[in-house]
Amino acid sequence: MTVRRQISEVWDAIYTGQGFTSIDELSRAMNISPATIYNYINNETLPSPIKIGGRRLFVNGKLEKYLAELTGEGAS
Repeated sequence: MTVRRQISEVWDAIYTGQGFTSIDELSRAMNISPATIYNYINNETLPSPIKIGGRRLFVNGKLEKYLAELTGEGAS
């Protein structure tokens, strides 16, 4: 049985930089399709996920850094 995290839990995990986020979770949190996530990966708009147990997962630390740079919060 797969346990689905709530969208707020996904964002909390990304902003703390801890753990991993699946493509499905990120697409739900961003309210876009998984196909769009794959397009962003291919266009290098999003960082590349890693494979764990056959699943492609984003490292939350990399997602957090990307989002901080995108919004200017990480710029110095």
